[in-house]
Amino acid sequence: MKFIKAFSITATFVGSLLQFQVNAVSFTGNEWTGKYGAEDIFAINREPASCNPVPYQDIESAVNAVWDYNAREQSSFLQMLTGKNENWDLVVVQNSNQAQSHINSGCFKSDFRPSADRGWKTVQLPKSWTCQGFDFSIYTNVGEPWQSRYDVGLYRKKFTLDSSMRKSGRRIYIEFDGVESAYYVYVNGQAVGYSEDTFSPHRFDITNVLSSGENTLAVEVHKFCDGTWFEDQDMIYDGGIFRDVFLVSAPDVQIRDYTVRTDLDSSFTNANLEISMDIRNLSGGEKSGWSVIAEAYDEAGNNILKGASVKLDRLNTGRDNTFVLKTSVNSPKLWSAEIPNLYALVLKLIDNSGNVQEILSTQLGFRKIGFTRAEVNWAYQLTTNNWQPITINGKRLLLKGVNRHDSDPFNGKAVPQQTLREDITLMKKNNINAIRTSHYSNDSYLYWLCNKYGMYVMGETNMESHALMDNNDAKAKFYEVGMDRTETAYKRLKNNPSIVAWSIGNEMAYTGNPSDAGGLFRDMIWYFKKNDNSRPVHSEGQGSGMGVDMSSNMYPGSDGLGFHAGRGKMPYVMCEYDHAMGNSVGALKEYWDVIRSADNMLGGFIWDWVDQSRAVTLKNGGWDYYSQSYAKTNLYSEEIKGKFYGYGGDWGDWPNDNSFCVNGLINPDRTPQPELAEVKFQYQSFWFSADASQLDNQQVSVYNENNFLNINDFDVTWTLLKNGIAIKTGNVKNANVAPLTRGTLKVPFEIPQDSLAGDEFYLDMSVKVKNGSDLLPEGTEISYGQIHLTSTGKPVKYDKGSDNITIDNNSSSYSISGKNFNFIIDKSTGTLKTYKYKGETLINEGPTPNFWRGYVENDNNGGGWAKAFDSKWRNAMDGARVDSIDVKNGVGSEKIIVSHLTLPKVGNTRVDITYTIQSNGSVDVEFNVDGTRAGLGNYLRVGSIMILPKGAEKLSWYGNGPVETFNDRKTNGRKGVWESTVSDMFYPYMKADDCGNLTDIKWIAVQNNGKGASLLIAADGTVEASALHFTPEDLMRADHPFKLKPRKETILSVDYGSMGTGSATCGQATLDKYRLPSGKQYRWKFTIFPISSSNTGEEITTIYAKLRSDGNLIQDKSNNGLIIPISSGAKLQKDNNGNYISGALTIPHNSKIDSALEGRNSFTIEVNVVPTGVQQFNMLAGKGDRSIGFRTSTNSIDFFIYAGNEWRTVNYNMGVDSASGWVGRKHQVAGIYDAENNMLRVYADGRILGERSVGTNSGVAHSNYNLMLGACPDTGRNSQGNFYEMRVYSKALTASELASQNTSSPKYPPNNQNVLLWLDFDNLSEGDTIEVGENINPSINPNGWYYIKNTGSNKYLTVKDGRGASSQNVEVNSRKQKWLLTNVGDDEVTLTTELGNYMLDVNSGSENNGANIQIYNSHGGDSQRFIIEETYQSDVYVIGTKVTNGYKVIDVEREGKDDGSNVCQWDNGEKPNQTWEKEPKQNPPQQEDKCWSTSLGYSCCKTCTDVVFVDSSGKWGVEGDDWCGIPTSCEKQSCGIQGYSCCKSSCNVYEEDSDGKWSIENDEWCLIDDSKC
Repeated sequence: MKFIKAFSITATFVGSLLQFQVNAVSFTGNEWTGKYGAEDIFAINREPASCNPVPYQDIESAVNAVWDYNAREQSSFLQMLTGKNENWDLVVVQNSNQAQSHINSGCFKSDFRPSADRGWKTVQLPKSWTCQGFDFSIYTNVGEPWQSRYDVGLYRKKFTLDSSMRKSGRRIYIEFDGVESAYYVYVNGQAVGYSEDTFSPHRFDITNVLSSGENTLAVEVHKFCDGTWFEDQDMIYDGGIFRDVFLVSAPDVQIRDYTVRTDLDSSFTNANLEISMDIRNLSGGEKSGWSVIAEAYDEAGNNILKGASVKLDRLNTGRDNTFVLKTSVNSPKLWSAEIPNLYALVLKLIDNSGNVQEILSTQLGFRKIGFTRAEVNWAYQLTTNNWQPITINGKRLLLKGVNRHDSDPFNGKAVPQQTLREDITLMKKNNINAIRTSHYSNDSYLYWLCNKYGMYVMGETNMESHALMDNNDAKAKFYEVGMDRTETAYKRLKNNPSIVAWSIGNEMAYTGNPSDAGGLFRDMIWYFKKNDNSRPVHSEGQGSGMGVDMSSNMYPGSDGLGFHAGRGKMPYVMCEYDHAMGNSVGALKEYWDVIRSADNMLGGFIWDWVDQSRAVTLKNGGWDYYSQSYAKTNLYSEEIKGKFYGYGGDWGDWPNDNSFCVNGLINPDRTPQPELAEVKFQYQSFWFSADASQLDNQQVSVYNENNFLNINDFDVTWTLLKNGIAIKTGNVKNANVAPLTRGTLKVPFEIPQDSLAGDEFYLDMSVKVKNGSDLLPEGTEISYGQIHLTSTGKPVKYDKGSDNITIDNNSSSYSISGKNFNFIIDKSTGTLKTYKYKGETLINEGPTPNFWRGYVENDNNGGGWAKAFDSKWRNAMDGARVDSIDVKNGVGSEKIIVSHLTLPKVGNTRVDITYTIQSNGSVDVEFNVDGTRAGLGNYLRVGSIMILPKGAEKLSWYGNGPVETFNDRKTNGRKGVWESTVSDMFYPYMKADDCGNLTDIKWIAVQNNGKGASLLIAADGTVEASALHFTPEDLMRADHPFKLKPRKETILSVDYGSMGTGSATCGQATLDKYRLPSGKQYRWKFTIFPISSSNTGEEITTIYAKLRSDGNLIQDKSNNGLIIPISSGAKLQKDNNGNYISGALTIPHNSKIDSALEGRNSFTIEVNVVPTGVQQFNMLAGKGDRSIGFRTSTNSIDFFIYAGNEWRTVNYNMGVDSASGWVGRKHQVAGIYDAENNMLRVYADGRILGERSVGTNSGVAHSNYNLMLGACPDTGRNSQGNFYEMRVYSKALTASELASQNTSSPKYPPNNQNVLLWLDFDNLSEGDTIEVGENINPSINPNGWYYIKNTGSNKYLTVKDGRGASSQNVEVNSRKQKWLLTNVGDDEVTLTTELGNYMLDVNSGSENNGANIQIYNSHGGDSQRFIIEETYQSDVYVIGTKVTNGYKVIDVEREGKDDGSNVCQWDNGEKPNQTWEKEPKQNPPQQEDKCWSTSLGYSCCKTCTDVVFVDSSGKWGVEGDDWCGIPTSCEKQSCGIQGYSCCKSSCNVYEEDSDGKWSIENDEWCLIDDSKC
């Protein structure tokens, strides 16, 4: 027996006796203050808590309200007072004294007239008053926001009761679904009642104060009250009526409340249904012979309950009478989040004459939550010691959840139905299946959505007292408040099938003492346990104590999470984790790896779903991001223009907690943030994998994590990607993988036979919705995976050209030039500047070393305590010193320049930049950074920055996409070729966080559509990269996006890497493996490569594949005969010892090798290596961190296997540096697994150095990774070493046997059956030589003749009067004139008129607005140079003047309404009178000696009579709107033939052919009438 403290609320009700006659109600005015003992007064004359039923006039209406939430408004017994066309009057004042003046003026009375001059407004509800022009929002997390303002809102509403509502004997109730935070209710000037509890619906009986005609409702709302101490839920405070207000009419004998319970049999097939009902009799007399009938309809209208009823033998008057209806149901469709089957439960109250007196309805879902009930002793100490996993319908309950606050940027706490629906839609699309309503009841519509569409919900009590955390005495004063809110939450929410667990609230106290706070926490827990044995109870503050049924805590570290996992352990949930503040959600995979490891792990709820915000009007300028065409928006895309999304402090609130409310996975307008992609991936339920043998058989394994859905409930498709481009796709046929099982899919992919060594193939698997809903349409992707395919293509020798490269040694720089390219290396910085190709600048400056990025919120708030990075790196380049610059010749025509830099600001860190310049204009750039002796902490970024010219906007890349990723948030990354723009890569995190980072980048291209040439960066291996219009310092200096100013230039970062995001604002810092320690040297390399601005992503990735294919083949000498290409990850070099490989070499999957290196099979991996450096993990060979690794560390040589779920390691301590003689000398080393004797051994230079027993018989774990030389394919750890040979044996070799392998008489020669791999890098074959040309296309402004048309007036640029003379004005006209466009430099052109040697010219070279545009004798100066730039519209341009650097443009006066409108210079606004189109004058195709040039794609003219126009050679004509070769027998036609007329006598000849006989007039060809023209 558990002791539950009794509680009574005398002001509301006593025991079970009901006051059905409303007595005179009076208030002291102190109820909201808590003064004078009023802290336990939270309700006056309020109805007892219930599920708040709504009666209906007939069954059809009741059923419709289940399937359509808003159909409830069709009830004859519900009358809405909020919503469209429902006006209220409102005034908000700063305190109760000011409110009293309005009250004294009679504002509660019917005859009061609100006036605007006293601050009253007409408003519509629901809406927080801070969003209606009153007061201001306040954000605090822990501290209570008392700010010497205790705002009071006074509401008035006129209404007339619908006639159907007030039939004889019916009671009228008014319901307030949400009011912040305390309110007094008056009707027709009479006091009705009082309530606290912001987020819970409450009702008042107003029957006896209503008038027959118009009534006046008045509500006095206090923004804060004493109950606010327990509404400290880390949220924005607003004030006002933020949920619906409506009237309900019920009969005097009514079902006041009811409780629905479902239970399932042991096979989870048949169900028991129990409905407990509280029948209230307010008729004044006892009733008997009544009954209740229950019916349950499916969506087809079938009633699955037959004869389900209960007799109500006696209904005593003036009290609730409880009756229970029980029935069984055969094989109902079960409810779960995966398959949310629902029925419409209808309850009919029947009187003793058989008449239906009341009809109620609700959503009914049959389901069972299975759990082990926690039991305690008399001291509330846990006695249960063995636990079953929590289940849903017999299957493990796995909560892939988020915490969710009610927040809307334009409505405050009033979240419109459209927004709530968008929330659930986005959750379902992103595999979120659970919500913790942090930490209060939500709007009824949200629960309706969760029931209908399938979401698991933790039902939370409106309780958080963070500010009183350590003050149990104060909390004890509010015992009754806590118990009332607990009861309200339970009774209101109990019938929702989506509620799968109860929570007593949040952050009230961390205690196991049952007597703390007067026993409040204990009794809240046991209230739920006593009243509901069908759901488990959660309380984070009590952990696993006091009787909770699941253990919990918030923000655990992923490393320690495994402590809670295990069979028989108490179920465990992370009620809050992976704090999503700003750009965040790092290491989500690490959390879910642990969660998936044991069935008792319930999952967790990310904090949290949406950034809390209120929109703020931009003042005093600032970047209006949301008015940009590329702005990322969802809801409110128009409303937010001219505004920004604000956080604490932006509304005039002080003190505040700044941006700590910005923790969402989505923006305030419900735009998904990039981090949501990681959540979607880690929360998905289908997981794909394949080993080499499966891929050989076109098979893919898939694990189905769903509880109830088979994979055949979805469409499964596959796509074969070649270098990131889809080359083949198909549907998987006959997919059949049952829930919670692993199965195999047949995927008929084939790798092309003609592939190159550098071609990369991925198999992309996708699972999409088959049977869609209005919320989750057919074709919505819900799971995906990619499998890397090993292929052996042929290498090629990439021809980098042989043209001479010149390097001029100038005083301040080295000037480098070659065919079509030139740039400089600045001697003061050692860095590249002004890279030009074919006269066009592709790079202004850089790459320059960079060790910083903009902060993400976790850096700023978490970096300090976590010490995850050292802030000194921010200014690392200040005072950087160039020690020397080496210039030398490379292979063939290539030149090599090496800049040696020292960075004094950061402990004399050394940076070497090696530029290898090729004849084709490509430049290999290699960075080596050594800060190991700097004495500083970790880097935030290790990388480089380039500044690209204005117009470098089009972005494409091959790597992870389509959204930004970080190294600890990239499992969602999908390898592919992705396209975007630089502007679009900026994400408007509310604190202006760093953004746009891209990982695993093979290449990235930034293209300028205004130029012929653009920039490709091709990585050697992979890099991280980003392209923004902001520098890191720009982002650092801004705390809102509106404080940024986009640069016209593009800032391109190409990096070794950046630190992960972590979640350190409230939780674990970035994990060590995602940091950048300064104790390690960093190297990364990429190629600057000019490409055409018109190259597509497919063309670019093909160029890159050919670059990767540049290399040689290694012929494996073993019987396996592998052919292994040496391409981008490895570099072949030669010294006195022979050929060697540096970097990393991937060994293709081979079934014999793969099978030998797993399980209980002996093997030896042997490597001949010259170590070139020392690092923490210097890899010799590896097959994945949980498989096999062979390496040296800083003081040992180590060999390990992963077996029996543990690492088994043998290491031998020894010197591995230069002083010890290890570095710089050639060594034979080997790792040996002797399965027969269960031993690990490590060998070097003729002897076994150490051995160790494995300690398990499990054998080596399976790995899908390739075996690699010089790297670990799992962790990415690399090597500092030169590798000469590699051999793998299916035998544990002895020391003498290994020693013989380096002799001319090896014990095991290459053809021995024990030899699986024998790589000797002298055994090479060379690839074919190919040319990889860059095919630079012409500029978007190619030279030639054009007509130039103004888009606003549709008139053409012409010279006034058609007269060629200097200073002749230019105008627009309906007639055309040709202009010769000539490119004369970067983005600059001249325009020469057809009237002679005159160019378009700015009069006197003036920079002033209004300066005339004229023609003038050609001189090519700045006044005659123009900058043509494309606008946001394709093929529409502005023509900027060089004299103003393009800031002023050619403008047509008077909008060009008339022919002859003057043209001048004016500020660029991209207005229609400033934008132009270029119409090329058609020219014939290239002429050939023969007339039929089919090779050019042109045919011969079919008949002589169809030839319309002949070019000057007489060989080409126009026929059928296309050029064709003219037969020699053809002659020119005369007037009238084939419908061609003679030119009219007006002689408006605009275009002549070469012989002067044909012209164009009125857009048609005609023959010139020589007699008249």
